[in-house]
Amino acid sequence: HLKSGGNWDLVTACDLSDPATQDAAIRYLKTTGAAVACLAPTCTPYGPRSWQNYQQNYDTWLNSYQLAKPHAKFSGEVAKLQLELGRDFIMENPHPSWIYDEHPWPEVVQNEKVDSRVIHQCMTGQKGPSGMLVKKPTGFVASHQALLKPLEKFVCDGRHNHEQVTGAELKKMALWTNALASAAADGICDLIAMKKRNSGEASQLNRRFELSSGASCRVD
Repeated sequence: HLKSGGNWDLVTACDLSDPATQDAAIRYLKTTGAAVACLAPTCTPYGPRSWQNYQQNYDTWLNSYQLAKPHAKFSGEVAKLQLELGRDFIMENPHPSWIYDEHPWPEVVQNEKVDSRVIHQCMTGQKGPSGMLVKKPTGFVASHQALLKPLEKFVCDGRHNHEQVTGAELKKMALWTNALASAAADGICDLIAMKKRNSGEASQLNRRFELSSGASCRVD
């Protein structure tokens, strides 16, 4: 079983564009030892249709960008902090997304520990208003492959048609399906279990080494 941390989101009256709230979130991460930070910042000005919006409705795009930029940058700061603390993160955004051009994401994604996967949400059961499956390509970036492994099965097999969804209906699909959420949780469980095993094995090796060294000293 996993112990979940705080849900730092607007739905819980938590505004991560507020510097004071950001400071509180950073203190929370530093003091609680959060193993994995799950990040899903707003994507409106960064997603696949953002360039079209930028060209055709610049003022609207600019307004959404100004609202989203603090979240994008802060999510990068959280990911960077987790790496510095020897912990982990997983980040979700539409594919493609230029959110990773925002500082400090370029530094984060260049870290040798960081990897990425692209999935198709139709394989998670994501459906549109008509009940048809929606492909919705989605990118995940994470600090360990174990976090991404359970997501690899969600690649479209081409055996079904897709509903084309845009605008407000597409925004409704920001909510993950149960299958996607469960796979992400499985990855976290797998990573934590792996680290516990590795820690236990390292402790046993150290203990055997200490015993061996002690015996050698006595022989000498």
